[in-house]
Amino acid sequence: MVCAVSIVVGYLMGSILPAYFLGRLYHLDIRRVGMQYAGTVNVYHTLGLLPAIPTAIYDAFKGVLAIFISQRLTSNFVCAQLSGLAAIAGHVLPFYLGFRGGQGVACATGIMLYYLVHYLTGGGLFLYELGFLFVVVAILTYITRQGELIGMIVLPLLCYTLFLHALHDPHNPFLVAVVAYIIAVGLYNTVERGLLKITDETLKRHWWRVAARPGALTFIVIYLRNTQRMALQLIGCVAIFFILLDIVRFVHRRTSMFLSLIFGDIFGKLFGLMFGRHKIRDKTLEGTLAYWGGALICAYVLYNTLHISPLLLGIGATGAAITELLSFNVDDNFTVPLVSGTLMHVIDMFVG
Repeated sequence: MVCAVSIVVGYLMGSILPAYFLGRLYHLDIRRVGMQYAGTVNVYHTLGLLPAIPTAIYDAFKGVLAIFISQRLTSNFVCAQLSGLAAIAGHVLPFYLGFRGGQGVACATGIMLYYLVHYLTGGGLFLYELGFLFVVVAILTYITRQGELIGMIVLPLLCYTLFLHALHDPHNPFLVAVVAYIIAVGLYNTVERGLLKITDETLKRHWWRVAARPGALTFIVIYLRNTQRMALQLIGCVAIFFILLDIVRFVHRRTSMFLSLIFGDIFGKLFGLMFGRHKIRDKTLEGTLAYWGGALICAYVLYNTLHISPLLLGIGATGAAITELLSFNVDDNFTVPLVSGTLMHVIDMFVG
């Protein structure tokens, strides 16, 4: 009974929407103007900064406050976390507004930050890992300026990190629930508002070729589950195949255009087309930065799986981005691994 009461309290706290009540002071329903939901961002764009500040503070902390109150009422750990989730539900579905409130992202983010403090103090997360995530967020913020897209890329990486270091932490399933909700809302907003637009007609017709690009991750799985000799033999065969394709590319100009689409890098290609603003020859600064960010993400995953030196991985990621930018008429799918791998090997010889 006490647990049920605490969950109801969490819902009621979440259902208090400063955005709606402040909007009423201006004689308008915040849910019917602007982005048409009762949230901090809509208040900022509709009413200005001053009303947005108290809205953001309460929305961000009410989920955490619901957890603290539940902990005072009952010692049940699960019940306390459910109270926090109930606060999100209350924000989205307030009973007194016909169950139509805000999106609950600020409330969910506040709970997620509360969990991060727990992981930091408990040894499940380290400051250097947060520093890495901050670099990736900074790169993506400069390129896209869209929080929804940044969250969809960075938050899964955060969960990967936490599960890697704190696999049995009882907060894990609730963190996943909160993160999954934030990503779902971000995906909905991205599709509903048409935030991602690609005007390149060739890419639109052959989008599946770019989508198939992550298939290269198969090589990492093969490397981890089989002998090094077998993995290198397979990679060598694939490398020979692409070298032959590159030779054909020099012979037939049309083949060159075809292959550049098939084997274009996902981050550099997509982000460059969608957000490219500063041209660098036939590429963009934003596309190159996205390439670097994607390479850093891969480097971070490799660091935690293959335990390669982070210095080497960082140098390899940076070298790969620069090589991709400076690859003139040579297929960067050939030059990038060759140059970055050689650079890492040379550095390893001197440093190691």
